[in-house]
Amino acid sequence: MNLRKTNLLVLLMIFFQLANAQTESVSKPLIVGGAFNIVGQKNSYYYYSFYPESIFADIPSGSDFLGFDFIPYAAKEINPNWQLGCQLNYRLSILYDDARLIRRNQFELGMFARYLLFPEKTFHPFLQPYAGYLMLFNDKVRDGKLYSRYRVKAFNVEIRLGALYKIHPKWNAVLSLGGLRYLNGESWDTDDTYRHKFSAFSINSTLSGMRIGIERKF
Repeated sequence: MNLRKTNLLVLLMIFFQLANAQTESVSKPLIVGGAFNIVGQKNSYYYYSFYPESIFADIPSGSDFLGFDFIPYAAKEINPNWQLGCQLNYRLSILYDDARLIRRNQFELGMFARYLLFPEKTFHPFLQPYAGYLMLFNDKVRDGKLYSRYRVKAFNVEIRLGALYKIHPKWNAVLSLGGLRYLNGESWDTDDTYRHKFSAFSINSTLSGMRIGIERKF
């Protein structure tokens, strides 16, 4: 708990320091955008990457998996190299085999700082540190009946790699890949039969962690 509070405090200090750096009277652009990710997996172990439930889930081999992420966000340009913003992550994932279906809904709210390399170019890569807090709701169904529920809460810190491609003076296409990620949280079932604390560090550079989106400057 202390580690999570320390990480959040450090991020807030960076957030306000960058915000205070905006001393010019000229209005900076507001950026509004969104991205998505779709992952499908058939006849194999559960997908172990940027899906936090993989850390503690009791998923057997042979399960099929389908996951969908939608990430709307808004950011403010601090200077040509730095942007500061907030985002909401919604994730729906479904796992199923011959015996059961597992449905998960995840909601996450967080803040990010995006550092642009070569912002004057049409194509410019970026680094995006991020910190957020997530809640996950898991329901297990067998023969059409709900038989188990558990919940997850976790603090999430990550650094993503990405790039912007300017398709119009006010429009950018966005591509980002998974990078470094640290999770710290706990899971529990609604019957209070168990409570499990966990932490994990992961690195992802595969296409399954890729997000595609679009954004507009106002």
